[in-house]
Amino acid sequence: MKLLFELSGENATLPFAAIECFGTFTGKMLPLAVAECPDPASSLRLA
Repeated sequence: MKLLFELSGENATLPFAAIECFGTFTGKMLPLAVAECPDPASSLRLA
């Protein structure tokens, strides 16, 4: 499943490392990132 992430904060690129722990990026356009995630529930750890 593809998930869309809205990145915010002083360093918007910092969350890329956290997102890569459970998904593969298919697009990066600050302040948005699209990632293919085999287990979308794993993204709840970021909240």
